[in-house]
Amino acid sequence: MIIAALITASALILFWLARKNPHAALTTVVALLPAYLIAFHLGPIPTNALEVLIIALLAAKLTPASPMVHPRGVPWAGRMRQAWKTLNPRVKIVVMLFILAATISTGISPELRVSLGILKGWIVMPMLLGFLVYAAKISEANPKQRYLPLIRGIEGVSDTLLYALVTSSTVVSLLALLRGPVEGRLVGIYDTPNSLALYVSPILAATIWASVYPPAAPRKALGGVGIRGITAKTKMMLVTGLIQAAALLGSESVSGVTACIISLLISAHLFPNKWPLRRWYIATGTGALLAIIVLTASGKIGYLLEPLKNPSAHNSATVRLQLWSISLDLIKEHPLEGVGLGQFEPAYQQALHQRFQDYSLRITHYALRPLPEFVFRDPHNWVLSFWLNTGLLGLISFISINIIVLKKIRSAQGIVRITHYALLITILIFGLTDTIYWKNDIAALYWVVVAMLL
Repeated sequence: MIIAALITASALILFWLARKNPHAALTTVVALLPAYLIAFHLGPIPTNALEVLIIALLAAKLTPASPMVHPRGVPWAGRMRQAWKTLNPRVKIVVMLFILAATISTGISPELRVSLGILKGWIVMPMLLGFLVYAAKISEANPKQRYLPLIRGIEGVSDTLLYALVTSSTVVSLLALLRGPVEGRLVGIYDTPNSLALYVSPILAATIWASVYPPAAPRKALGGVGIRGITAKTKMMLVTGLIQAAALLGSESVSGVTACIISLLISAHLFPNKWPLRRWYIATGTGALLAIIVLTASGKIGYLLEPLKNPSAHNSATVRLQLWSISLDLIKEHPLEGVGLGQFEPAYQQALHQRFQDYSLRITHYALRPLPEFVFRDPHNWVLSFWLNTGLLGLISFISINIIVLKKIRSAQGIVRITHYALLITILIFGLTDTIYWKNDIAALYWVVVAMLL
């Protein structure tokens, strides 16, 4: 009751702020993506603080008496309709197909209540937040709106939200560093180290780009005029980047570190700035070497390589191989519809039990005994995950959304396209070996980035 009361009070404050300064309210919500960890019930309905804040923000924007008025006199409700009209028709089609696929997967789910909760928390709410970001972007030229950026000198919604994400990731990283390792790895406010890495890694990639290519003074980027020429904003981004990097290394997520480094190299090739590629190679190579040293000293590298020395040993890498193998078997059984939204874990457990039974009866082709790892709610690969959760239609529509967005980035300008390209690419690379979407904060982060790039 106390938590619900505090969150209700926070939602009312956000509602008031959104009526007075919509950009500041939107920035606040984006900075509070990890607030989903504060979960509670509204009657029989499970929810969390992030969902309540998104609803409060949406309610403030749709209130008829809201002072948020378009230069031509159109209220926010009308402005959101205009935002929908401005969307590329291809974007509308693939987004609607994605929603349709998720809805169908909910309908076929044997656990309807669970699937409805996932549809609400990982599909509907994140997409609502993304659309509010998009509507704010296309109307940011409104001179009547009061605007309170977090950092002086920032221009535009995209810049503000970028720095909101950087602030959020830095705070999360600081909390993880202050809490210290749990069973040898940093977890911070999350329950697992990988959850920390999933949030920090993509934002770290964007932070690094914002450090070497600041929007206010690109000619004074690192390597341009020496240390005295570095702006205060760049120095601040460097400090926040070091904090995030320390937390990422402390999480010992090899996938997160690798995704961040690969993303920086890809974006450096596609969007060259004042740094020549040779400097990017040296900088990223130095970072990669430092990461290898830290992860080797912590024992992480040796842990991952153990199955090469001892075939009977198993670790997170061999578990992932088993996850992917069973996922492919499930796809063969359900090639079109998948297993239902949020139903991977029971389907995986049933298939794994069957493997143990077949192995004990010696009627299986598996050379090694299956691994007794049963508690996994995701295949740890976004292609397999979307296919099994939302069916083939959901996978195709999700891939289409990313193709459209990545192509559109080429026509964008300046720091926004670079930072958010690196952020999105990091998410997609990380998702090849981990769970990139099926978490409240990562789903919301994904749609916020897509909205800013559209």
